[in-house]
Amino acid sequence: MDKYTQKTKEWLDKRFAEGVKEGAYFAHQPIYGYKRGRTEGRDLIRYLRNLSILTKLSYLKFDSFMDIGGAEGYMPNLVKTAFKVDSYTCDLSFEANLRAKEIFNLDSVSIDISNLPFKDEAFDVVLCSEVLEHVANPVQAISELRRITKKALLITTEAVCYDSLERKLRMMLVDLSEDHCDRNWFIAEDFIFMLGDNIDCESTIYDPGIADKGASLDEVKIILSGYAERGILTRGGVGITVLLSKILKDERLKGTIPNLVDIILNTAANTDYKKNNDSDLHPISARLVELLRCPACQSVVDLDKNTLRCSSCGNEYAVKDNVPIMYTHDKDANFLTKKWNTRFLSEFGHDYKHFLKLKKVFEHTTSKPNFLIRIIVCRALKIEKFICNSINVMCQRSLLASVAYFLRVLKKRTLREIYRVINRVRKPVLSDFKIGDTVEFAKDYQALDNQKVFVRQGTFGKIAAISDDKITIRVEGVECPVDLWANTKRGYKPTLMHIKQVKIS
Repeated sequence: MDKYTQKTKEWLDKRFAEGVKEGAYFAHQPIYGYKRGRTEGRDLIRYLRNLSILTKLSYLKFDSFMDIGGAEGYMPNLVKTAFKVDSYTCDLSFEANLRAKEIFNLDSVSIDISNLPFKDEAFDVVLCSEVLEHVANPVQAISELRRITKKALLITTEAVCYDSLERKLRMMLVDLSEDHCDRNWFIAEDFIFMLGDNIDCESTIYDPGIADKGASLDEVKIILSGYAERGILTRGGVGITVLLSKILKDERLKGTIPNLVDIILNTAANTDYKKNNDSDLHPISARLVELLRCPACQSVVDLDKNTLRCSSCGNEYAVKDNVPIMYTHDKDANFLTKKWNTRFLSEFGHDYKHFLKLKKVFEHTTSKPNFLIRIIVCRALKIEKFICNSINVMCQRSLLASVAYFLRVLKKRTLREIYRVINRVRKPVLSDFKIGDTVEFAKDYQALDNQKVFVRQGTFGKIAAISDDKITIRVEGVECPVDLWANTKRGYKPTLMHIKQVKIS
């Protein structure tokens, strides 16, 4: 375990032990209900994210579920309640795993996500929500998540950017001296490269303004009930949800999908939390022991009282309060390095240069940006946002509206920045596009060949075919022909903008 991960573990153990001795545990998720008990807050945002995850699971048939980085086990408990399946959780923090066992009676394991102690395809569905932005080796972590997944892998993170420039700027602001910082920032192309082209990427929460801090419980019910999936990735959304399905989507029979909103709102723990005695904790299940493997050599482990022993390398792992503690040993560092170098060559040998470039993105050499760099980068992020907004204004609105917009920003922006914006706007031609490219809609678009398809500005789609006068875009699960130019009262406006290659050039 590297120094950063060790430091993060110590911070998490302290965090998930907060309030335990006093009998008022300070929860990470809204385990006590909406705005009840001591929690970190942002309840509606968390409800919306959990609803999005549960909705995706409702289209799958599965028998086992694992939440990697599951904190006190709130989401695994929701899945267990909603779908009646074997549900497990694991976390870097031992205290978090102990809370999951005490509060929700879940089997849990203390792990390092970079070397997971489970056999290949151990779980039908694997979830990793709001974790990857904190880990030291995200590429290695995603590889491990894919390895232990049998049917579907779900990843969510709010640390998402919509182009490489924004990501570079945000990575320059990472301060590794902070506890549990967001040290990694992702773009959609990262997940496409690491997991393959068959993944679905969409915004986790499409309307960030919907999470009103002053909403009452009745208003929350209305918001959740009316919050439908859109299946698109938008610039204005919060976070990204990535779904890798190793099998064809297997929809449940109508009538068997539970009322997810009621389950989310009604599943709550006792606010008067009291630490259970060791004798009250249920023992580690035999099913979980069967799924466990040595995190170093991936060999079978045998349970002997309070110890798990590897049948191959002989490594021993303690079981404390019926929670297996399965971190890798320092003596295995050289072996693990060689193992991962071989594995990376096997998985990414088709484009190893791209892999090395992506791996380098997440390697931090400085622990804290100085004051001058922070000011310059924050300014650059504002300028980039201004440029994107300016392009959208010029593409969507009239000349008069564009002039009015520029007059408003002239007080804070320079003419040189505006000149750069104007020069970025170029009339797109068919030769700019290639099959397989990801494109962004520069305006709202109604597909004439399919009146049911209405695409909002900022939606991303993938090019499926190109003809002499139309481009067929696959968006929202439907292939629809798109005119490159949209006829408006003031002339023709480009429909597609911001060409994005699937692979990083």
